[in-house]
Amino acid sequence: MAQMAKLRPKCANPARPYLTEDPQHAEPCWYAVQAHVGSEIQVQLRLANKGVDAFLPCTRRKRQWSDRTKIVSTPLIPGYVFVKIALTSRLRLRTVETAG
Repeated sequence: MAQMAKLRPKCANPARPYLTEDPQHAEPCWYAVQAHVGSEIQVQLRLANKGVDAFLPCTRRKRQWSDRTKIVSTPLIPGYVFVKIALTSRLRLRTVETAG
């Protein structure tokens, strides 16, 4: 199960509190969600299917096996997927309940 990392969010407007009790005024912020290493792409796809704005920075690397060489896309930060949600929204629950 994905877990919310304990990082301070980066909000567009720092004067507004990032966690409010009123869901109408909660500003979405970026959070790092911890995922199992190797399953970041699947977690991003699952979050996107649930309607969560998810971002996974990737880099392209050349991998060589005994019979071939291939360029593969790997996560830039293994074990983390970034999501933009408001903590008071239903998307938070969807994010935390996502497997991976």
